[in-house]
Amino acid sequence: MEVRSVGVEGAYRLYSTCKDEMRTWILDVRPLKEFKKGHLAQAYCIRLTSDQKALLDYSKNSYSIKWSNECWCGKPVFVYGDPDLKKDHPVIEYLRKDGQAHSISVFRGGLEAIGEHYPFLVTTSIKANMHKRPYPGELIHGVLYLGDWDHANDSCQLEDLRIGSILTIHNHPENLRPPHGVRHLKIEAPDVESFDISKHFSESYDFIEEARRRGHAALVHCGAGASRSAVLCIAYLMRKNLWPMQTALQHAVEQRSIVQPNPGFLRCLTALEAALGLSKGNASLRREFGAKIAGDKVEVKEKQPGEPRRHSDGGGEGRNEEGSGACSDRGLAGEHRRKRDRESEDDSVCSGEGVVLEVLKDGQCISTIEVPALRRNQRCMFGRAPTCDIKLEHLSVSRQHAQLTRDDAGMLFITDLSTSHGTNVDDKWLRANAPKQLHPGSLIRFGASTRVYRVAVSGTEAKHSRH
Repeated sequence: MEVRSVGVEGAYRLYSTCKDEMRTWILDVRPLKEFKKGHLAQAYCIRLTSDQKALLDYSKNSYSIKWSNECWCGKPVFVYGDPDLKKDHPVIEYLRKDGQAHSISVFRGGLEAIGEHYPFLVTTSIKANMHKRPYPGELIHGVLYLGDWDHANDSCQLEDLRIGSILTIHNHPENLRPPHGVRHLKIEAPDVESFDISKHFSESYDFIEEARRRGHAALVHCGAGASRSAVLCIAYLMRKNLWPMQTALQHAVEQRSIVQPNPGFLRCLTALEAALGLSKGNASLRREFGAKIAGDKVEVKEKQPGEPRRHSDGGGEGRNEEGSGACSDRGLAGEHRRKRDRESEDDSVCSGEGVVLEVLKDGQCISTIEVPALRRNQRCMFGRAPTCDIKLEHLSVSRQHAQLTRDDAGMLFITDLSTSHGTNVDDKWLRANAPKQLHPGSLIRFGASTRVYRVAVSGTEAKHSRH
């Protein structure tokens, strides 16, 4: 029988079950004295007998379900112990050879690691009534939770999970009375196929992102936490992580098994998938829902040599008062020299006034791209997909290759989106999904394309960087 290792989130999942899920036996295989100092709620202190013929519980608990011989038959089993727990531990090996458990999951990080992430799951109690009702599904640790109406009314769980924002999508969202100080977004919506839930995708996305920015978690709920609220969470995951609909839906179901959006809502998610460039979609969906289903587009402007444009910086170097678009320094060596000069002034690019990208080919400016000031939660997408804000044509470039974003201070970042051929900034390849801060003069390459995109602040920002 296979023994599967799980992460710390696997421990939380034990306590966020739905009514249709089987009970999991939680086995603590540490010595009894360690168990008494603290253990997972409803855990049993299990040891293998000296004759290696039985598993016994030493916890002396008063749980409603008692440990007995082969009680684990047909049930999932979760085992944890010391940080150095091995899969060949006697208890685990006994269960594996027995082969009657539904599944065996092992957490090898130790109780301390679980307590660090989820302190409310660790207790010294062995009483039957200490177990709380199941927690909401955890879609992103410390950021996004999916639940039902009762979860939103449970002040203890809200405090445990540090939930400071609640999104209620319901026929009567005004009936919920969140605790004082908790942000509350009320969306009135029925759970019917004909309702266009996509019109709330951007609003809910911004609400969750604002909770993330403030450093607390958001709970999204409806009546049962199965359809309306699930769709808003799935749409968030699709847009935030650029996940296809099936990937986001599967993740939601894994964390909350009763998730089942109605067919009309699934159609809205299919339209979002197409708008994000994650699938081709179809013409009728594009006409029905439009591009704004994925958030407001960034209105970039590309200008060819000879067209007037904003100055790339406040100095004479690199400016072309006549708008010829030619760079004064020839070749990339000159560009690198200019970059080093700028970095010595500590002048990170701030997107508050937008940014200019100079497109270089063989060291010559062949065009400029003006990107307006990005709002928080807004991104400017590079790639070959028609839905991208800045379209690239080289075959080594992915459909959605990289994105420009800003942080709370207005600083500009570029992120490679797990592409096959990568994104390069100043001769260094970026790690996937790791934002890289940009500076005036930063040189960006995409895949194997020979075009280089040089970052230049807008005219207004250039003045700020000089003072």
